[in-house]
Order: sequence, then C-alpha cells, then structure tokens
Amino acid sequence: TIHRVSLEGIDHHPYDLIYCAHGHVPYLSSAALPRLKNYLDTGGLLCIQADMASTRLEVLYTVRKELLMALADLEDISSQGSPERSLAAKKQATAEVEAIEAEIATSVQTICQAVFDLAHRLNYPLVGDGGLAPDHPLLNYPFLFGQLPTIKIQPTYGFCWGNIVLFISHLPQAWRAEPSLELSRNTIRTAQEFGINLLHFGWRRRQLRQLQQSQHPDPVTPLAPSGSLTQQVTQ
Repeated sequence: TIHRVSLEGIDHHPYDLIYCAHGHVPYLSSAALPRLKNYLDTGGLLCIQADMASTRLEVLYTVRKELLMALADLEDISSQGSPERSLAAKKQATAEVEAIEAEIATSVQTICQAVFDLAHRLNYPLVGDGGLAPDHPLLNYPFLFGQLPTIKIQPTYGFCWGNIVLFISHLPQAWRAEPSLELSRNTIRTAQEFGINLLHFGWRRRQLRQLQQSQHPDPVTPLAPSGSLTQQVTQ
C-alpha cells in the first residue's frame, strides 16, 4: 500500500511506501521526525519525488536540446564545404553545451542536498552515492529496465539510499496521464510499469525487514544489505 499525505499526525506502520513531494522535505516539522525515523527503521520506504517541471532542469534540458540542434546544423554546414565559417561557432556551441551540462549536474546535486539534510535531521546515515546499479531491484522486478524511463526526451534521475528513494522526473504526470504532456501510450505504460517496480520494492523490502525482526528481536538490527535484497526479492 502507498500513502501520500502529510507526514505528521498519522500512523505510518500500515503502509509499505510513503510518498513525499521534494518541496515539502525542508519543511517537515521536528514533531514528524521521530515517527518517520521509526517508520524507516521498521522497513518502510520513503519515496521523495521532485517534479522535473518544478525545477530548473526542464529549462536547462530545453536549452541543451536547442544547442545540440544548432551543433547538428553546424555539422551540416561544415560537411557542405564551409568548415572555416562553422569552426568558431561549433566551439562556442560546444562550450555552451558543456556549461549547461555542468548546470544540470549542479541542479541535481542541489535537489539531492535536501535529502541529505533530512537524513541528517533523522540521524539516518546515507551510504554510498545512491546510484542504481544494473542489478538493483528497482530496475529488475517485476519489470526489467535497462535504464530509468525517459519522458518527453528528458531523463529520470533515480537514487536509493536504503529505505529512502529520490526521483527527479516527469513520472507523476505520466502516472496520471497529464494531457498537457501529450504522452504516447507506450510512454505511459513504461512509467506505470516502473511505478509497479517501485511499489514492489517497497513491499518486498518491508517484508524482509519484518522477517528479519522476527528472527532478531533487537530493534536496532540493521536491514539486510542491498545485495541480499537483490538475491531474495524474487523469492
């Protein structure tokens, strides 16, 4: 089951996954933190979603697309026998693409920082860079993904630190088939299949935590490492 409301004043325990908009993360009250920490410690999954449209990334990717199109046009001019005319323009456009890509990386890091700050407030250490390896359950069960969904030529950024996952994407609009995006049926189906993977991951991780607690009643016993989860998630 999934729950998407305020994280304050509710009993988290019935839910395998709690959804939180990225913009709400910095404003979680101190009163909500102990319950959220307990929820994570007992295997619950916190899914934080940053809507691509609410970040600078959408504008940056639009600019990047235009620059790449300009570069392609310059390549055509060069191939038609005017390399001198296009060389300086190509260098400038390439430098601008590199600058935009650096801004994209900085924007992603800024979005991640809110999760780091929340983890610090929760005293919930985040291990590793959060990258999703090819054998990560989110990419494999029950649907196989070679990469995270791409929606409107814009990628999905995904990170997982134990029981906290972060996605930067258009996934919410795809899940509700936002008409303004004019998504194809295949794109909507791909996004929904990834959503099923997310729900499955939350359910299975919580199930394993409960099994572990039944074998090790000590409440501070850590959750099985991701490698063990990968091996057990299909069982």
